[in-house]
Amino acid sequence: RIANPIKALEKSVKQFENGIANLNISESGSYEIQHLGKAIRSMVNEMNILMDNVMKEQEEKRKSELNALQAHINPHFLYNTLDSIIWMIENENYDGAIVMVTALARFFRISLSKGKNVITVRDELE
Repeated sequence: RIANPIKALEKSVKQFENGIANLNISESGSYEIQHLGKAIRSMVNEMNILMDNVMKEQEEKRKSELNALQAHINPHFLYNTLDSIIWMIENENYDGAIVMVTALARFFRISLSKGKNVITVRDELE
C-alpha cells in the first residue's frame, strides 16, 4: 500500500531523468505521497518552461547577433567591390570579374536570407 505509490513516483522521476518530459505522476497514496507527486509535477513543469525560455532566448540572441553583423556591412564595401569589378572589366579581366560578381551575389544572398541555412525558391525569386 505504501510501497506502490513510492515506486510509481520513483518510476516517474527515472523517466524524467531519461528525458521523458510528459510524466504521468500518480496522485494515489498518503497525503505526503500525493504532496510529493504534485511537487515533482510542478518542478518538471517549471523546468520545461525554463528550458523553453532558454531556447527562445538563445534563438533571439542569435538573430540579434546576425542583425548586428549585417548592419555592420559598410556600404563602402559594396562601392569598393563594384569599383574593383569595373576596373577588372576595363582591364579585360573578365574571368576575375565573373568570379567577383558571383562571390558578391552569393554574399548578399546569404546576408539577405536572414540567417537561414536553406533559402527557399520563393525567397530566391523575391
